[in-house]
Amino acid sequence: MPPGFTSTQSNPVVTPVLGLTTYVLQVTDAFGCTDSDQIDVTVNEVPTFTVTNNTNAGTGQICSGSIIDINLTSPTIGAIITLQPVVYGGFVTGGLYAAGGTFANGNTITEGGGLINTSNAPVSIVYTFSVATPDCTNPVTQQATIVVNPSPVLSITNSTPSICSGSAVNVLLNSATSGAVIRITSVNYGSVTGGTLSAGSTFTPGSSITESLINSGNTR
Repeated sequence: MPPGFTSTQSNPVVTPVLGLTTYVLQVTDAFGCTDSDQIDVTVNEVPTFTVTNNTNAGTGQICSGSIIDINLTSPTIGAIITLQPVVYGGFVTGGLYAAGGTFANGNTITEGGGLINTSNAPVSIVYTFSVATPDCTNPVTQQATIVVNPSPVLSITNSTPSICSGSAVNVLLNSATSGAVIRITSVNYGSVTGGTLSAGSTFTPGSSITESLINSGNTR
């Protein structure tokens, strides 16, 4: 009991500190007669925890087929971290975890087989966690969000596989992938002149290569 605590209430209220608290109580009646008793109250710690999303240097962004890295820690002895419902959606496969999965201090969520995005747009997966001990539950949840980016697809339509010298080529570049950027990785003009493109040149989906090429020799 806190030093110096007294009360005339029949049911006094005291806020104890963590650990074992012993209340020693004495009652005195109008005639000066006394009696005493004591009770013990064990005050358990409300568990705390931390969810750290280390995926791709902390960005939370992955390419389709990659694993993730969500680290779970708790300084509370005996704490159990529990995964709440996680929705992978209709376009992400490879998810291994379900609601009710439990983890201890230091465990890591990895999705070992990798998360695969079957769509053409990024998909966000939210992992929500709670923590509890056998005695107490922390009502505050924590989340980590993973963005699974799709594997980009490329479509090339060459309408001019053969041209006369001085004519323009017409190569249509396309991609159904959201946010896609198409880049030339190499180009070899050989003896042909008029080419203006080089490795690193970029295009947005729907663009065309239309440069005019000149063959000044006698070979094809």
